[in-house]
Amino acid sequence: MAMTGEIDLEGMALSTLRQALSDPHAIWATKEQQEAMLAVLKRKQVVMAMLKTGGGKSMLVIITAVVMKKEGIVLTLPLKSLMTDWE
Repeated sequence: MAMTGEIDLEGMALSTLRQALSDPHAIWATKEQQEAMLAVLKRKQVVMAMLKTGGGKSMLVIITAVVMKKEGIVLTLPLKSLMTDWE
């Protein structure tokens, strides 16, 4: 929960997740996804998230792009196999 004057990054991310999935009750796929998402949005460290299949890696990219679009550049380096899947 955000303190007075702080941006509620987790709330924004969860809202974006729910919009992306068209599910108003969606929650984080894993605790690790939630932790990685918050670390990415806080931008205080480099984050390398290695999650299992279905662990929520793609949503890290999508949510970051939506939430941080006004903040500048978002650089995401997906695995080669993920890039092939997207193509």
